[in-house]
Amino acid sequence: MPEDALPADLPIPQELKTCATSLVHLGVREFAWPRTKALEVVSALEGTAWAILGGVVLVLREGAFTRRYDNWHSDRRSDETCSDFVKRSHRETHSYIERYPEGNADVSYVLVFKQCI
Repeated sequence: MPEDALPADLPIPQELKTCATSLVHLGVREFAWPRTKALEVVSALEGTAWAILGGVVLVLREGAFTRRYDNWHSDRRSDETCSDFVKRSHRETHSYIERYPEGNADVSYVLVFKQCI
């Protein structure tokens, strides 16, 4: 996995970086994780300055991920501190992924990161 597609200083364990699925076949330099690993990424970012701006749901069909056109986002409010925004973005991401109805589909989640400083 070319790690340069993820922010170099993203504070998640190496194991989570290497288990991410490349989405180069979709024409983007992003990565996706299945539910369990995506939730581990969110947990790994707790206590950091890294917000999750949102994400996209993908489903594996015929050996390739395609967009499901389901997504979520978290925007920083004008009266919100970085710390409060980061915490809220993690809660919203965790909640969305945890409650997403995967059914029998092979679903993964793309997460969009930004350091809040």
